[in-house]
Amino acid sequence: MMNYLIIANVYLILFYGFYRIFLSRETFFQLNRVYLVGIAVLSFILPLIQLEWLQNAFRSSTVFVARSGLDSVTIDMEADRNLLNRASGVRVPLWIYVYIGGVLIQFLLLTVKMKRLRKRLQTNNYGDAYSFIRTIKVDTEQEGSAKVMEHELVHAKQLHTLDVLYVELVKVFNWFNPVVYYLADSLKLTHEYIADEAINRSDADRIAYAELLLGRTFSVSSSVLTNNFLNQSFIKNRIVMLLKNKSKRSALLKYILVVPLFIGMLIFSSAKVSDQVADLARHDQKATNFYKLVGSNIRYLPKAKVDGAEGIVDIAFEKKNNSIETKVVNSFGYEQEKEVIRVLLQPDVKEEMPTGKNLLRVKFMLQYDEGDHRRDRSGAKPDIALAKLAGYANLEELIIVGYGSSASSQKPDVRWQDSTKQKATDFNELDVQPSFPGGMRAFYKWIGENFRYSTEAKEKGVNGSLLLSFVIEKDGTLNDIEVLKDLGYGTGQAAIDLLKGSPKWSPGQKNGESVRVSYSLPIQINLSKAEPKAENSRSL
Repeated sequence: MMNYLIIANVYLILFYGFYRIFLSRETFFQLNRVYLVGIAVLSFILPLIQLEWLQNAFRSSTVFVARSGLDSVTIDMEADRNLLNRASGVRVPLWIYVYIGGVLIQFLLLTVKMKRLRKRLQTNNYGDAYSFIRTIKVDTEQEGSAKVMEHELVHAKQLHTLDVLYVELVKVFNWFNPVVYYLADSLKLTHEYIADEAINRSDADRIAYAELLLGRTFSVSSSVLTNNFLNQSFIKNRIVMLLKNKSKRSALLKYILVVPLFIGMLIFSSAKVSDQVADLARHDQKATNFYKLVGSNIRYLPKAKVDGAEGIVDIAFEKKNNSIETKVVNSFGYEQEKEVIRVLLQPDVKEEMPTGKNLLRVKFMLQYDEGDHRRDRSGAKPDIALAKLAGYANLEELIIVGYGSSASSQKPDVRWQDSTKQKATDFNELDVQPSFPGGMRAFYKWIGENFRYSTEAKEKGVNGSLLLSFVIEKDGTLNDIEVLKDLGYGTGQAAIDLLKGSPKWSPGQKNGESVRVSYSLPIQINLSKAEPKAENSRSL
């Protein structure tokens, strides 16, 4: 919602800025009215428009590279009882309270204005000169009342009040944007220009009408919901426009200049991140979690790796409440489609999965060592177009990259990480494994003793599993540290900060040379025990 409001109001600012710079001084008043009302509508529709062909053009693929998983580290800690005893309700961001409060205040003010106007419409008052929808109120005892009546009839016939009411509603929900208030004034001023022009055709009429505007001074109150003949803040501009020469037809070209602005917004709306969970082209947190969980659990099955098999798996799935229905649309064999479905049915994946009908493409590719003749991909099968199933949304493509090896079937299971890291050697192909100073037990102990909780994590009594990935560089430092599964409340950042401060490792070696090695590290947090300790369990 917040993203939608920001984008819509940015569009409104840009559209209105264009009006003030290029159009506000032109005498094409009816066109200006259409433009002002139009941008007040389009600005809130454009962020919802997402053209499929543009989405596909901007759609990216997420690459997952094979890596090995370290043993899980369990961290136990006694929680702060005072913090845990506090109310643990859902924390609503402050901006939501502020926004809703502003909307309620604006709605209340609008209601008060409507009540006052209703009461005023029921009586005749000195100096009346206004209209509301089809109702016209003019004090006939005042000088020039006939001309004023003509003026207000134009407002009534063209239903200018509907424009005003719509913009008032826009102000209610976008009260924080000052441009909305300028837009409201510009629209009402344009209404006056239209009515002034309609009843004054000759130069003599215009001069006499200008004298009428200057000669009458009303001290009566007016309503922002009505079209007032004598709105004193508009008098100067109305007289200037009344006596101004008509704009040349060539000035109409200025309206064409708004087309590139409109197209640019349309492209941005189609390529940008959506505000809906179901649209995973948007990289919001839930979408990111879904892709990471799927990619970090899918295995490139050993038989496929040994045979050098590469290909595409397309799975259509539908999530209804807590049930998942899947069907295979395309596969290259080796039961890789079953592997993708296995992952999609995992509880943590189901939790982050978008609701509704979706189509997921997973591309399996192999990467070989330098000099290996199988690196030649000239004979690889061309990609097939992703099917378009009626009612199904096409999700972002995942790419699973495995390391081709004839011995793959003899190696333990591997895991995957969300990254585009290059030249990270498969853990199972090393001659010498990387090692932490003092060994892996020392590493687990170091993790348990140095992990730091944020106050918020303590307050929430966070429990669960973090999943991180990192690369041990050739010099033994840790790099490319990422959180693949986060518990929130600062736990992921705490784990990153911890690994950044790790002592240097002894790097892994292959063929006598130091190489980069990619790892995953599960960290189990139990915020309940009296004393911190570390224990390890095998990562699945």
